[in-house]
Amino acid sequence: MASEKTGCAFPLSVNDVESLVKSDVSLSYRVLRTINSSAFALRREVTRKGLVPVPGAVETIATLRERGLKTGLITVCSEDIELLWPESAFAGLFDAEIFSSRVGLSKPDPRIYLACCEALGVEPHEAVFVGDGANDELEGARRVGMDAILIHREGEDPLWGLDAWDGPRVTSIPGVLDVLAA
Repeated sequence: MASEKTGCAFPLSVNDVESLVKSDVSLSYRVLRTINSSAFALRREVTRKGLVPVPGAVETIATLRERGLKTGLITVCSEDIELLWPESAFAGLFDAEIFSSRVGLSKPDPRIYLACCEALGVEPHEAVFVGDGANDELEGARRVGMDAILIHREGEDPLWGLDAWDGPRVTSIPGVLDVLAA
């Protein structure tokens, strides 16, 4: 019977599992395999829920492309994101997708920004990076010659100590359209 909370098909306490594992090696393997499988399924579900676009994201990307602009994604992620990406509302929206798990790089390594620019066929000075500033990503984009836009929630200070950010900032994805039009 599966647990309704976790979807786990093996609802035993930690003590029960420990006792079973100690008593039978063959059973130990089956128990661990079931636990691993359940944990993977739970992780996949959490990841899938994280791939739900915030309001205005899909429409903004579509508008940028309608205006003849190329769009790229640079994400620091595990392979779970890349595996579930085709199921997401983002699938097919970007002209280039750079997954850190695929390229073995992460922000702010200059090579990850340059990889995206190369995939888009643009020079860094022709590109704009939009992000919340995690991992020094905005300054990383600037260091390779890109412009950068900080996004943070309306009514809240930016994360990552970026209160003094001197570049453009928006409080919603659609706000990027206004910054680019200026």
